[in-house]
Parts: sequence; C-alpha cells; structure tokens
Amino acid sequence: MIEEAKVNFYRINKCGYYERGNDINSFGGIENILDQLFRWASQDDFTLNDSCTYEVLDDDQILRTFCCNLINEKNTGDYLLTTWNETPSNEGRVASIEANSTLGHSTVHMNALPEGTIPGYATYFWFLPQNNIFATIRFGSRTLNGHKNLVKYLNGFLDVFSDHVVKEEDPAMDGHYAVHGYRDLLTGEVTDTLYPAFASSPIRNPGEINYIKDNRVRIRKMIRKTTLDVNVQAEVEFYQRLLNRFGLGEPPAPDMHAKIEYNMPFEPGTGELDEIIDNWNETAGGTWNDIGFKMEGDPQPKWLSNSLAKASQTVDIEKDNDEVINAESLLGALIENRDAFLEVIEW
Repeated sequence: MIEEAKVNFYRINKCGYYERGNDINSFGGIENILDQLFRWASQDDFTLNDSCTYEVLDDDQILRTFCCNLINEKNTGDYLLTTWNETPSNEGRVASIEANSTLGHSTVHMNALPEGTIPGYATYFWFLPQNNIFATIRFGSRTLNGHKNLVKYLNGFLDVFSDHVVKEEDPAMDGHYAVHGYRDLLTGEVTDTLYPAFASSPIRNPGEINYIKDNRVRIRKMIRKTTLDVNVQAEVEFYQRLLNRFGLGEPPAPDMHAKIEYNMPFEPGTGELDEIIDNWNETAGGTWNDIGFKMEGDPQPKWLSNSLAKASQTVDIEKDNDEVINAESLLGALIENRDAFLEVIEW
C-alpha cells in the first residue's frame, strides 16, 4: 500500500554513560544500546508487557512505553524501532465522544477494552548510527510522534536494564532493583560515578531562523499554534480559560487533544526574540507546536517549524494489522528513499 511518510530528524546529543561535566561518554553509543535492547526484549518468555523500562507515577504525563519491534539492516547499519505508547483508560474502558454533540449536551461512550490489552498507538523511529541521528516517522493525519516517550524509554533502559548495569533485585519491592554502578564491558571495570543519559534535539537548518532574526524590526505580530492535552490538568485549566473568554463553559471531552491557535501584536527586542526562539527549540516538534511571525510588507507568516529538518515522501509499505506497520517493509522503504529523505539536512 502507498502511504505518505512524514519524517522529522533528530540529532543524538547523548547516549551512554557519562562523568559529570563531560559530554563524551565513557562507554555506550546508540548502536551498542540498540543491540542490547534487542537482546533484552528477545529473552525467552519475555512479553511486550515486560518491556516498559520505567515506573509511571500518579502525576506523570507520559504513560508506559513498550518495545513492539526492533530490526536492523546489516548493509546500511540502520535500525527501525517500533514502540507502543499507552493512552489513558478508565477501569478497562476508553472514552469517546460523539462528534455531533452540541454545546452542553455531550454524549460520551465508554468502550470496553478486550481483557489483557493495552490501549495506545504505535510510533516508529529510524536510527542511522553512522550519522548519529534518528528520525520519527508519521503517517496520515497523526500528529503524535512518540519522541518524548522514546527519550524516557531509552533513559530507563540505560538506567536499569542495559548490559552495563550492575544491580540486584530489591527483596522488599517486587520488580525494583538497586543499581550499584555501571560496568565497562571491554575492561570489566565497575564505577558508581557515571550517570546514564539519552538526549536528542531536532535538527534545524539555520536559514529560516536567521531570516527571522535579521528582520526582527519588521515583526508586527506573533502567532502561536499548540496542541493541548486535556488529560493534563494545567492544560485543561488553560483551555477552560480560553473557552470562558469566548463564553463557552463546556468542559473538554475526555482523551482529547485540543488544537489552539492565537495571535497578538508583537514587536520584540533582540533579547526577547532570542528567548522565544530558544524556548521553542526546547520543545519543537511538528506543525501544531509552532510559532510564526507576521512581518511588515509580507502577507505570509514566517514559521519557526520551517527550520526543522523534515521531509515527506510516498512509500510502499505493508501493515501487520490496522494500527501497526510491518517493520521490515517500512525500514526497506526508508532505505530505498534514503537519499530523498536525507537531502533536507544541511550537513
């Protein structure tokens, strides 16, 4: 089947085990860690439910993430990681709302989940270790790329489950481990002074941001687009204030992501503009987390997201089921179109 693959590239800033104050790892590396993750998730009698690498606390915004599949193409060295990202449920049921509900008369249905299943969605990550980069892959109208889940997942794996971890199970708490340090697999040396870290950032091509900075004095208006998760209390409160401002008092529907766009007059100073761009750089990722600037004499806003290294390409893929794309077919399609995808990066 032919689908449009939407790719966003990220640079791997950290992967492995580090001394405090040192940005070069003592050991680790993305290829090493992905190979270890594959062996760990492929253990006998190991199920998807066993593959979450971190504990979810009551106030966590990110629920569990699982390793759904991980494959490697030997000729290129590329990897494809498929994760399953848990979404909220209520006592074994998932809420949905009728789209034609009117204000104050919402009809919500609670749909039962089959026993032993985990509600969620699949996400895909294309790793190119030789370039120290990876890409999120999205299809159709899906906006969530799973990047935050991935970062938390790999940090959890490095922390407790990689081959480097020296640990023992805590007898007082089932499923918990006491970590005593991390082992260099080449020398066998164990140290307790290292910390595990996986960190990444969107790859940005500087042209668009440089243009905005160079034309700062022409900026007259700022436009903000964002997606609010109404399962997060702070975002619910912000969304409700917006509704109240327009005289709408209906609470947001459960399990809904509200897309918000607003604009305001804005003539920034140099420091103010730099701060906005820096803050956006920390969270950038997609067309619904974006900031645009309207400039005098130019009817089209300049969007910060246009600086991101991203590409769209039609690919021929197969599906394992209605939700999950076959990993071999997807990785093969990405490699077949590798040059077209990578040309968006200004090396």
